[in-house]
Order: sequence, then C-alpha cells, then structure tokens
Amino acid sequence: MSTKSCCPPGSWPELAVKLDSDQPQSGVLENLDGLDTYTVPSPSESTSGVVFLYDVHGFGGVRVKSVCDAIAMNGFHVCMPDVYGQSQGVNDFGGFGTDTGKDFLKQFTWANLEPKVDKAIAHLKAKGCTSIGAVGFCWGAWVVFKLSATGKIQAGAGCHPSIKVGPLLFGEVEEDLAKAVKCPQLLCPAGNDPDNVKPNGALVNIVNGAGYECKSVEFPEMVHGWVIRGDASQENVARDVTGALGLVSGFFAQHLTGEGAVPAL
Repeated sequence: MSTKSCCPPGSWPELAVKLDSDQPQSGVLENLDGLDTYTVPSPSESTSGVVFLYDVHGFGGVRVKSVCDAIAMNGFHVCMPDVYGQSQGVNDFGGFGTDTGKDFLKQFTWANLEPKVDKAIAHLKAKGCTSIGAVGFCWGAWVVFKLSATGKIQAGAGCHPSIKVGPLLFGEVEEDLAKAVKCPQLLCPAGNDPDNVKPNGALVNIVNGAGYECKSVEFPEMVHGWVIRGDASQENVARDVTGALGLVSGFFAQHLTGEGAVPAL
C-alpha cells in the first residue's frame, strides 16, 4: 500500500463521467463570514443537522453537492463548508502523491479546520438543529474522527474512510484518534480499504470498547472513493452509492433523532 496517499492503490480517481444525477438540485451557496458553504434544507420539518466533509478533491468535486442533496432528502439539514477555500482540491497542486499536494493538505491541521467546522455547526443550529452529526469521505472521515473527539456532535459517519491521513500528514497514531472518539460511529469501507476500518477491525473495536457504538459495513465489490467519485453509470456502483447513503441516513436517524434504525443491506 502506498505511503504517499490516503487512497489505496486502485481507488477511483477524481470523477470524470458526469451524469445528470450528479448535478446539485436542492441547495444554496452561502458565505458565512468568509467561508463558502453549500447548504441544503430538509424537505420536512427537522431538528437534525449534518456537517458534510468532502474528500481531497474538494468543494468542486463533481458529485459532492448532489450527495449533500441525497442526505438532506432523508430528513436532515446539511451544510458542506469549503474548508480548503476557493473550491480548490489536491489536484490543483499536483495530487496527493506529490510533495506539492501533500504540502497543500498539510495546511489543513485540525487547528485550521475546527473554526471552519464550528461555523457550519453554528449555521445548522441557526436553522433550528438541536442535534448534529458529521459525515466524511476519504480525507473527510479523518476530520470526522477529530470532530468526534470534541463533544460538538452526536454521531459521526465515514464512507471509504482514510483515517491514516493523521499519520501521513501530522504524525498522529490512528489508534489514538479512535481512542479519542466520544460519539457513535458508522464506517462504510470499500473492499480495498484497510482492515482496521472493516468489521471487527482495530479502530472499530477501540471505539466500541470505549462504550460508543461503532458499526462497520463493508462494500466488498467497491473500491475506495466510490460514493462521491465512482462512475454511477455502472449498475453496481449506483447500487452501492444508494446503499451507503441509506446506511448513513439511517444511522443519523437513529442517533440524532432517536428514531429509526440502521437499515440492512
């Protein structure tokens, strides 16, 4: 496995195939005191909010806004902050495997990110949200783990999670990141993701052992990145995008509102 990238070999690259369904429909672009956001209201009355943390391709990734829409449609107010700024992503700086790409990402320490995430949380609370969750994709799942240690959210979820961003960029230890988590977690790893985020994996067991639910559901036919950059014109990719987002929404319904349960695949 490469030590230069948060993505395992064979992962989906930045999405190139653009379908009509990839285009955002429901949200609005808003600027919060210098922070660009994409915010989607719940279509029904709701007091549950979700902070959306994208992957290294950033705010301008082809499918990220439509995935925000899809989660919101299940009864959540969703806010995606552009924590990198200017809709930039790692490919604007040579890609993750390059020194310039890693230098770009190293700017975004938790100290840099936390005040931006705080603005997104405050924005959701201003819309009436009394319970907040966070979902992250690849790099964004590391952000969710960091946020889950603060007591500011009630639940966290990660699709094809790259918790190893901590060791790669900041000298952190994955097990320490898991030990710091203070709320329930859902992980949806791909077949080529690390064993430590799969069912009965080391990080999963650490969170469960600390007394917080940590559920991992593997999508063995998928490769890393499928939810927000897999080609959804492929039937099995479209199926598992829907499956993962259904799990995430069910998990948040359970832990943010006390209703519902995680649906089975």
